[in-house]
Amino acid sequence: MRLNFFVPSEPLTGKPRIILTGQEALLIEQHRGVISYTQEQLIVRLPQGRLHVQGRGLTLHAYEKQDLCVDGEIISLEFVP
Repeated sequence: MRLNFFVPSEPLTGKPRIILTGQEALLIEQHRGVISYTQEQLIVRLPQGRLHVQGRGLTLHAYEKQDLCVDGEIISLEFVP
C-alpha cells in the first residue's frame, strides 16, 4: 500500500500560510513584519503585499521572526497588494 502525504509548499515558495480558526484566532506564517498594531487593527507585511486584520480586542500572543498568532474577535481580513 502506498501512502501519499501532503507536503506544504509554503516554506519552499516563501508564500504565507494564513490559518483562521473561527473568528477567534489567526496564525500567519512566513510574514515579513508587523507594520501597525492596535486592539482594533493589525497590518502585517507579506511577501506579496499587506494583510489588514480588523477586529475587537486583538492581542498578539506569539510574535516571532516569521510566525505570529493573534487572538480576539476577528471581523475581517483584507489583502492589499
